[in-house]
Amino acid sequence: MSHRRCVNQAYENTCSWILKHPVYTEWLAKNCELLWIQGSPGSGKSTLTSFIYDEFFRNKTSGR
Repeated sequence: MSHRRCVNQAYENTCSWILKHPVYTEWLAKNCELLWIQGSPGSGKSTLTSFIYDEFFRNKTSGR
């Protein structure tokens, strides 16, 4: 199974908590280049990163 396919199978709203997390909102507000995400193997870092990427470009194209 491909990586992208696994990431797309995340439960709905699995990663939505990050949108209100203080570290994430500060990162967005400061327009920083790097958001450091760390965790144990299999803890969802790739899924979370994919969610952030998709959310960023969804907001960028909608003018938010």
